Order: sequence, then C-alpha cells, then structure tokens
Amino acid sequence: MRKKEEQINHTLKHRAENLIAMMQKKYATDIFGFGEEFRRHQYAYWKAHKDEWDDLFAQAEIRVHVQTYLRRFGQFK
Repeated sequence: MRKKEEQINHTLKHRAENLIAMMQKKYATDIFGFGEEFRRHQYAYWKAHKDEWDDLFAQAEIRVHVQTYLRRFGQFK
C-alpha cells in the first residue's frame, strides 16, 4: 500500500507542477488564487504589487508537496 501511495504522490505532484508551469509560462495568469492569499495575509505587499501581480506570479518559484494516505483498496463508482 505504501508503494501505491508513493506512486500517487509522484503522479499528482508531476501533474500539479506541469499545470502551474503552464499557467506561469503560457498564460501568466494566477488561476489558483495565490494573489488572493497575499491580499488576505500580506496586505501591504499585495497592495504595493497588485498591478504587477500576473508578472510576479509568472516569475515565482512555487514548490508542490503532495502527501496522500490510502486507507483501503476497493472499488469505487
């Protein structure tokens, strides 16, 4: 079961990193709401950079950490 968890973690992390990279490079658009989190928790920084947020997002280094837990194997619908 642990091996399956590791495989799922790897697949999800890879897909998330690819999606983030595509949004940063191809579209330069924050569809994930990172800017909104900055507005909520780092308002002074966000206020100073809100007009250039899409450019900052496109250049940001974003790390992805995935941790899954399998409880049991079985079928699902």
